[in-house]
Amino acid sequence: MGKCGLKIIQYQGVGVPVVCTPVGINRDLVEDGANGLWADTPGAWEEKLALLIGDRVLREKMGREGVDGCGRGYTLQVCAPRLCRILEQVASPPLICHS
Repeated sequence: MGKCGLKIIQYQGVGVPVVCTPVGINRDLVEDGANGLWADTPGAWEEKLALLIGDRVLREKMGREGVDGCGRGYTLQVCAPRLCRILEQVASPPLICHS
């Protein structure tokens, strides 16, 4: 459950289709059958990897979907404004509360 998903984001960012265990953040990063595949048993891993190895069109489609998803959520252009907003919020003077 403590997965961080960094490898998934790295692979998707360069267009490599992914197979992952559907736990933790992996479930948010990978939509099964769209931008990657879920596998929760050794047999499922074998099946999903064999599927990708044997289907170039599927590999390319999932690779494109992964790149698109990374572009929407993990680029400098997307993350920098979010970080700036957070820093502005925490850097603003604290509210004075009267009880």
